[in-house]
Amino acid sequence: MRQTIRHVIPNGLTCLNLTAGILAILLSSKSVPGIREASLLILIAAFFDFFDGFLARRWNTVSDLGKELDSLADLVSFGVAPVLVAWHGGLIYWGVLGMLVLGGYMISGALRLARFNLQTPSIVHYRGLPITAAGLVICIAVLAFSWTLPPAALMVLVVVLAVLMNAPWSIPRFAGRAKT
Repeated sequence: MRQTIRHVIPNGLTCLNLTAGILAILLSSKSVPGIREASLLILIAAFFDFFDGFLARRWNTVSDLGKELDSLADLVSFGVAPVLVAWHGGLIYWGVLGMLVLGGYMISGALRLARFNLQTPSIVHYRGLPITAAGLVICIAVLAFSWTLPPAALMVLVVVLAVLMNAPWSIPRFAGRAKT
């Protein structure tokens, strides 16, 4: 199959999503100053995540490679990176319990992505909350309420998001079609 620029750009955007997620992980290790920057990088990753699938669908260049690469990038950018943001955003004070909750979030996100890749794509809805949305909610909560959000509230939020990612409910899609 001959590769054109239209085949390369969507996967390139997915790689930019992954890069933003990796940088967010590195920045979040700086604790409080780094979690703001990391959260902003996760928001940027979401931009790339939206447009990689949008362009692949629009240009009819959806591929199995793109689908798998997208899920791996999403696990890093909206799974691992938000876990570190939440850890330094307050769950560090919960010690082992905070680690268990964040581990549960990661497992839930990985299961959600694996299940998504095995499903027949729906044009109108998702099954369960997408990991992208869950990761963004964590980052926005930490960014918006970093000085006033009690660690217990952040913990409850993370648990609720983990449950919603694998809930059997349908959630409307905004992009209109299945992801790459």
